[in-house]
Amino acid sequence: MARIHTLNVSELVVVLWSYGIFQHRPLSEPRLLDAVSAALVRQLRPGTYMQTYSLVIKAYANLRYWPESVLSKMVENSEARINSFRPDEMAALLYGLSHLAVSKHIHQQEERRLAMQAASLSSGSGNSSSGTGSNRAAAASAASTNHSPPVIEDISPVLSPPLVQLFHSFMRQCMRIMDDAESDENAPRLNYKVLNSIVFSCLRVGQSPWMLIDYAESRGIRLIQPGVAMAKLNLEREIIAKAAVEALTGSAPASPLTGTEAEAMKAKKRNRGGRRLRAMQRRLAAESEEERQTAAAEEAGSAAL
Repeated sequence: MARIHTLNVSELVVVLWSYGIFQHRPLSEPRLLDAVSAALVRQLRPGTYMQTYSLVIKAYANLRYWPESVLSKMVENSEARINSFRPDEMAALLYGLSHLAVSKHIHQQEERRLAMQAASLSSGSGNSSSGTGSNRAAAASAASTNHSPPVIEDISPVLSPPLVQLFHSFMRQCMRIMDDAESDENAPRLNYKVLNSIVFSCLRVGQSPWMLIDYAESRGIRLIQPGVAMAKLNLEREIIAKAAVEALTGSAPASPLTGTEAEAMKAKKRNRGGRRLRAMQRRLAAESEEERQTAAAEEAGSAAL
């Protein structure tokens, strides 16, 4: 803590990334992340490497930590230097920002829900103020034992206008790179994995990436369809919501799978089995074609003799 003011931007990023990669908040120094973020926001300049932005945002997402001053400055600087981002840096930045927005929104939603449950228990039982603690504990117990999928509120109304603008700017930048595929040095990096990551990030915060999907497919790049992506994202939101409840109530993770999770696991197994079957069919078809060509060549040789 005493040496934080002596660290430069790269060293501050290493600190955040080290904690973020292990998803570990230092309990012995609860204000360490605040101090690192304050030092970072003082040193951020318009010329800061774009990779710094993506690394820091992704670390914040892993830590579920929301330093508004750093995030707003990074979003502002990113919009101003949109042409400096590589495709993989754009994908990493949007990944981090979308996870941050969703986890913060769900955490606030669960806080409100638990407060309403505690208030309802208090008014229903007619307890005095001395019973408030027991009501909160009862609400926490009810939340931690409830395995039904939570209802996730629409996140789009709580997004800041600059953040929404950044998502749309990155989608337009991807389309511009695909337009200049022959001359843009970033074009080889804009593959289907990077584009799918951007599509997922947009859908995660309620932004429609249809134009990007259509544009990519017109260039021969097949991307995931929003309906399939949303099924995966809904499962992801349920997991985040349960983690938020556990963090707020101090309860242990629930062991039973929800119906949605069980169905998702079954679908994943079916997809894996289907992929293996299709691969085997392709291999058998290739072997049959090779045998047919060999037989035709032998027949042609016999006819020549």
